[in-house]
Amino acid sequence: MKLKRIVMIVLSAGWLLPVNLGISSFFSWAQYELEPRLNGVFPGNSFPFLGFAGQMIAVGSIWLAVAITVWVIKVFNYINMGR
Repeated sequence: MKLKRIVMIVLSAGWLLPVNLGISSFFSWAQYELEPRLNGVFPGNSFPFLGFAGQMIAVGSIWLAVAITVWVIKVFNYINMGR
């Protein structure tokens, strides 16, 4: 029972980590790539900030959709048990 509770907690809140990484990566891109370009300097950075940000936000969004689906199924089953 304790393992099931831990899995539900990770499922429910775990999506925040990849979304946070994506948003942080976007702001890093703005700081290290965009700001210097606006000042006329073209940095040679090889890390794909925007690609990584998009992938992490996509992973977090899919994770959130799965978490919502699981909770909807649990609530639906709980409501139907009472009838």
